[in-house]
Amino acid sequence: PPPPPPSVPSAASATALPAPPAAEVEGAAAASSPEACLPSVEPKVDTQRWGTSALTLAAGAVFEMPMAVTEPSLCTYSFTVNGTESYVCGFTLAQGGEPLVSLRSVKEQGTVELAGGDELLVAKIDNLGSVFQSIAVACTIIVQPLSQLEALEQFRERASIREQLSK
Repeated sequence: PPPPPPSVPSAASATALPAPPAAEVEGAAAASSPEACLPSVEPKVDTQRWGTSALTLAAGAVFEMPMAVTEPSLCTYSFTVNGTESYVCGFTLAQGGEPLVSLRSVKEQGTVELAGGDELLVAKIDNLGSVFQSIAVACTIIVQPLSQLEALEQFRERASIREQLSK
């Protein structure tokens, strides 16, 4: 006997695909305009932040804070010896054993560009200039990837231009 004919699914037994959400349809239509290709939310900047309002250092003490830097970054730093104008602290930022910043002061702030890779950034705060006196230091160190800062700056420039053109 001949084999039975292949079965053809009826419309009732066929699996229907769900309709795409309205947002997808609208997004597809809007994708044809140049503005749709631009992000509408500010790009995120992964920020590493370390800070203290009163790190107490005994005479001759050194405090070290390592921070991982995986890509070229911008480091912003500030420190102040609290409550005195007569005592200074040492402040050093080094990467890969090479000092990038080395200061002895009551108060400083600045920025430095960091190399990427697997090199640790090591911040050192010291009270090596004192034999008897403890000091309290307020310090903040912020590390942000340069590529992400650049993307944020470009986003803000485009947003500013769009705003000016819409007026």
